Amino acid sequence: MAAGRVLVVLLVGLLLWTVLFAPTLQRNAQASPVGARRSAALAVLAPIMAMERALGLVHVADAFQEALGRNPNAAPGGDVGPPLPPPSLPPPSTSPGKPGPTPTSTPPMTPAGVAIRDPTARHRLRVVVVGDSLAEGLGPAVANDLRTSVVRVSLEGRISTGLARPDYFDWEAAMRDIVAAFRPDVTIVMIGVNDEQPIIFPGGRVIDYGTARWWSVYRDRVAEMIKVATSQGGKVLWVGLPPMENSLRQVNARMLNGIYRAEAAQNPNAAFFDTWAAVGRSYRPYFADAGGTIQLMRESDGVHFSGAGYAFLAGSLVRWMEGHWGLPHRAAG
Repeated sequence: MAAGRVLVVLLVGLLLWTVLFAPTLQRNAQASPVGARRSAALAVLAPIMAMERALGLVHVADAFQEALGRNPNAAPGGDVGPPLPPPSLPPPSTSPGKPGPTPTSTPPMTPAGVAIRDPTARHRLRVVVVGDSLAEGLGPAVANDLRTSVVRVSLEGRISTGLARPDYFDWEAAMRDIVAAFRPDVTIVMIGVNDEQPIIFPGGRVIDYGTARWWSVYRDRVAEMIKVATSQGGKVLWVGLPPMENSLRQVNARMLNGIYRAEAAQNPNAAFFDTWAAVGRSYRPYFADAGGTIQLMRESDGVHFSGAGYAFLAGSLVRWMEGHWGLPHRAAG
């Protein structure tokens, strides 16, 4: 093929790709950290999106996304899971002269907070895993480590999300929806890898990253997340960020983990899981699994875990819940 014709084909292909993926590109740009790169991307995509809406091409792009099995109208970061049926709770007590709890009553309290109830096939324990891409990887591993005959696991991880960008995805609001729909007995949270950026609220208010105000507001958002997740009588296990390969990200992870640990300590129904204690306090791509076999446990990006790494972390979490919260042995797979 002549060089000129090759160039035309490439340009037509690039134009078609831009039309079909412009909504996705715009959404990704909105989720990116504030700065010149984000501003430039939004500036370039704005007229393209305006043209697509005027010509009705948005419907073509939506149809293409649906053909790929994606929801073009999903909320940024993905929709919160579909509405779930009301939780199946044990029947009320029938002790003479002593009315039992209603189906929506809060589980009994212990000095350490709400006791994890003993699950059965009819009244399964309800566990939800929420957070960013780390939680997306952790969730299936946790589900694999729990016995599905007596435990129901809801996977609610959302890539490219965090607590710093409620303008893009509001985790506090999402958590309220999850609690209302699922009423989890245990909520496992792993989040923060995308939060090294300004806090931006839907109305446009911006709090610069690294300022005293930023840390204060971020701490409040963590506290509110825990408050909402425990509001219906459940427990929260906040999983700390893992060691990072990049030294600056390592410092940031240490500071964020300090907030997660401190806020979890303020609620009797919450606890902080020290990921560094489980996998080592420095970044190591290889280490031994529970059986003593050395495996590749981290991804090449220096942030995420491999499949074996997530399995190791999930197993550590389940054993921690058994030892510290009295998670019934029948719930562990």
